[in-house]
Amino acid sequence: MFLSSLPAVYRLVKSTAISSWYLDGKGWPRRPAITTVLLISFFIFGIIAIGVEASVFLFLIISYYLLGYRSIKVNLLLPLLYTAVIVLIFKYILTIWFPRPWIFNLFGQ
Repeated sequence: MFLSSLPAVYRLVKSTAISSWYLDGKGWPRRPAITTVLLISFFIFGIIAIGVEASVFLFLIISYYLLGYRSIKVNLLLPLLYTAVIVLIFKYILTIWFPRPWIFNLFGQ
């Protein structure tokens, strides 16, 4: 999947002199790109620091909020449902090992 996205990323970053297209009409969308990189970075760090369950839940809540969804149903129920499905699939069905969160080491559990 990563390899198949490389041509699109190359065309996005390396526009030619004759191309007149822009992503948002004003050039490179720096704010969404930086936000996405920060969200993914905090998500990966969060898996190590606070655990996979809390990290997935917070990532989804923040993502929905940034996308403009403000209802309780979308901001709380969907992340809870997605978190349960992701934990069920990755931890229990696929038995993927996730590291023990740092916060548990901090409090001595």
